Amino acid sequence: MPLSFHVLFFLLQSAPFTRCHRVVPPGPYLSSCVYDLCVCMENPDCLCNIVATYAHECARAGVKVQWRTQDMCAFSCDASKGLVFDECGPVCPRTCESLQALQVLHGASDANSTSSVSGSGVQYPDGQSCFKPCVASCQCTADKVLHGGECISPEDCPRVEKMSLL
Repeated sequence: MPLSFHVLFFLLQSAPFTRCHRVVPPGPYLSSCVYDLCVCMENPDCLCNIVATYAHECARAGVKVQWRTQDMCAFSCDASKGLVFDECGPVCPRTCESLQALQVLHGASDANSTSSVSGSGVQYPDGQSCFKPCVASCQCTADKVLHGGECISPEDCPRVEKMSLL
């Protein structure tokens, strides 16, 4: 078997994933990964994508796995803009516009409300109403919102004059 399969087997059996094994058994993923690795071996991101798929299923089952390292499948986020990596973050980020749209829709006066609005309707921080699964991506921390590519406090949001609610 190719060296990549041995690396994959080791990764999925390693300490970061052991908590997940009880809720998402790795066996079926290891079996299908043998085929996947043979098909995409020429792609340098192949191994990372396969491991990320298992990590994503773990996160959807409630077990977040911190498996990436600087040397293995690193995912870089711009910390100077307040962004942090989240293996299973919301598809629809909280923004100043979404918080203000929520206020308009629900008459809320609290800028720190935990819900926001996206193009597909009301969206909550866990991403449930975006009608999409979570994604591995750079996100703002829970106490910040995205504005102009940077994470800021909701209290610092400028007033949005025109917005699209749906």
